[in-house]
Amino acid sequence: MAQTHAKVTRPTLPPVFPRERLFTTIDDVRSRPVMWISGPAGCGKTTLVASYLEARKLPCLWYQMDAGDADAATFFYYMGLAVKQASPRKRKPLPLLTPEYMLGLDTFAVRYFEAVYQRLSTPMVLVIDNYQLIPPESILHTLMLNGLSVIPEGVTVILISRKNPPPAFSRMLANQEITHIGWQQLQLTQDETAGIASLQTKKTLSEETIRHLHEAADGWTAGLMLMLAQADLEGMDWQSIQRFTPQEIFDYFGKEVFEREPPETQEFLLTVSFLPHMTPKMAATLTNQSRAGKILAQLNRNNRFTERRLQKRLSYQFHPLFREFLLSRAHETYSEKVRVDLRRTAAMLLQAEGDIEEAAALLRDAKAWDALADLIVNHASSLISQGRNQTLLEWLGVLPEEMITEIPWLEYWMGTALTPFDPEASQGHLEKAFHVFRSLKDAAGLFLSWSGIMEAIFFKKGDLCSFDPWIEVLEELMSEYHHFPSKEIEGKVTFNMILALGHRHIHHPKITSWVDRAVSLLSGPLDLNTKVSLVTNIVPYCVLMGDYSKAAQAIDLLGPVALSSQGESKHPLPNIFLALTSSLYYGSIGMHAECLNSVSQGLAISRRTGISILDNLIACWGIWSAISHEEYVTARELFEQHAVAMVNAPPFELGFIEFIRSI
Repeated sequence: MAQTHAKVTRPTLPPVFPRERLFTTIDDVRSRPVMWISGPAGCGKTTLVASYLEARKLPCLWYQMDAGDADAATFFYYMGLAVKQASPRKRKPLPLLTPEYMLGLDTFAVRYFEAVYQRLSTPMVLVIDNYQLIPPESILHTLMLNGLSVIPEGVTVILISRKNPPPAFSRMLANQEITHIGWQQLQLTQDETAGIASLQTKKTLSEETIRHLHEAADGWTAGLMLMLAQADLEGMDWQSIQRFTPQEIFDYFGKEVFEREPPETQEFLLTVSFLPHMTPKMAATLTNQSRAGKILAQLNRNNRFTERRLQKRLSYQFHPLFREFLLSRAHETYSEKVRVDLRRTAAMLLQAEGDIEEAAALLRDAKAWDALADLIVNHASSLISQGRNQTLLEWLGVLPEEMITEIPWLEYWMGTALTPFDPEASQGHLEKAFHVFRSLKDAAGLFLSWSGIMEAIFFKKGDLCSFDPWIEVLEELMSEYHHFPSKEIEGKVTFNMILALGHRHIHHPKITSWVDRAVSLLSGPLDLNTKVSLVTNIVPYCVLMGDYSKAAQAIDLLGPVALSSQGESKHPLPNIFLALTSSLYYGSIGMHAECLNSVSQGLAISRRTGISILDNLIACWGIWSAISHEEYVTARELFEQHAVAMVNAPPFELGFIEFIRSI
């Protein structure tokens, strides 16, 4: 994916002046596990770190933050891809921050970063660039601290930011676990100014000119580089320049440097500035310029604030300040229609390369709502599977409200994304989608929105009487549609129907046929989560009805599937569900040792992963089995370990808990 490449590739530098003064500083503090390097835009932070790694021949994993990483699930998703790229032989993927982890985020972060470090060879430097793009309120700061607390020997983490460490990092600073290299240390010395000037310009500059350059730039690398780009430095009005603010210097020299380029290059720069990063092919398509690759290479060689990145594929991106200048000039030069068309085309190119986040941002800026809606519908399912509900909700939130009402799939995905966090609002959106799908006779939309409604009712953890009218609705749909659009949809509907009937109408005349359908689906090509959902509904019903052979059959069908998929590390939640279902089954048929073993397995996975949403029920089955076998010490230990969580249990769990308490 193009964005993955851009986010995780270290800049390939043209010849740069080695800042040995700072290299030595970094050498001296690398004994500490974390380094924070901060300073204003254009002060050379990224170049310093990249050139240091190159000079010291250190391997690194480079991660470039962007605004999308404010959604912690997005950060963990792309970090997982970055680690996969850095260690392709490690086949076991890192976990995704899906909703089941939300009650144990700290545990998730610790285990996640431990797994990251285990996959990296040492010595290794993990660089996280552009950290300032994460807003102060983001939970990612806390999760990052958890990850930084378990850095092993041989790994150094360097965070690069325009801002000083946020308050969340104050404890690490106080304990001297993090080294801060700030703007005062990053400012160029006069010797460094002279060294950079001698490398970048072919002219021999006088000591007086060097002194003027140094005083005017005030240690700011970007300002110095812009001034060095001028053809004639000796005739400058240094007194006027020294009164400029850094932004004024950049605007002034940006204009001067830009206008010294040939018209063809100026046009090229303005057009490609709409791309946050680009391959030569993308730039050529957007500009209709066959020489795009050569122009980008020349800009990089001439230090025109154009970064080159090379890892499997070649890409470029402009320094943020330079891109800001170019976009400002493009706004002055192009009409609104041209700007909208360029954003649309750039978004199309980014989508084709798999960079849907940047594409969505461009479409939002262009107010290209139809194209953004198409992007959302095409990628919503993958975002949900990655746990990136918040990102999906943000994209949906910028669309006009009437568009969401008119396009039922947008309404459906809005409801689906909200289900784990606001099931009441989720149900409202899903019901609206259902009614539109029904008028359109869209079978896939109908069955999926019906399933979503049932899940929202269950997630509300309140009055389950709301199931009743929707049970009747499915009866109507089944008489109207004789076949499901796909096996996956059939699996979802079957699971939710058994869920509803099991909680409301255990003796419904059709429940056995739904259970039989579920058992037959377990042998088919369904995804693991759907199979787990089916089994967790089949087994309680079969146990309650005394059909233990069918319950055992369902467990046996699921068990090998879950364990063959690399076990709990890849699928912790399915394995916790399997432990719950097994403990229920074994406890019900009097196999006490097997029941306690399943309880122990489930609670152990919960502790390791932080997925604690089923702890109450798992513990209750262990308590019930222990009491049944007069092992009161075991029962008391399980109850005391989970008593606090039981107090906060939802109503349907509290009923079971009170039953256990009364035995």
